[in-house]
Amino acid sequence: MTAVNLRTEDRLRISQMLTDYATALDGGDATGLALVLAARLRKLGTASGSMAKAFARDPAYGGQTEIAGLDFASSLARNSRAMRVSHHQVGLASIGFSGEAAARCHVGIRAVLQGSDSDSWLEVGGHYDHDLVKESEYWRIAFWRLDLRWERPLLGR
Repeated sequence: MTAVNLRTEDRLRISQMLTDYATALDGGDATGLALVLAARLRKLGTASGSMAKAFARDPAYGGQTEIAGLDFASSLARNSRAMRVSHHQVGLASIGFSGEAAARCHVGIRAVLQGSDSDSWLEVGGHYDHDLVKESEYWRIAFWRLDLRWERPLLGR
């Protein structure tokens, strides 16, 4: 297989990994999340508005730290299950490779969330900027970054 074909295959695998991440997050699936995270990873979550307050209260999101992938997957899944509804949409990823087994991807995010109060809906948006590592044939997130740039309440739901 040529280098171009390998890069195409890697891009497809990374895109699928991002879809798997969003699907597992919406489903509160810790096992599914653990499959896309490195065994140990760094994470950094930043946000504005009410999400900044939520990030400050929850060590799963706020601040930069190193954490076990399984622990982070459990925290993300627990937070997702605490919401009544969660729907994440990821855009097309911009992917840059650093050698055969490292990459960085930047992807836009939009999510609609429903809090424990069934009348409380929030739309948020921003981007993920992940460092990835290739383990065997699978790409995994080694540095998880989420920057939520905007939010707005959704009315009439």
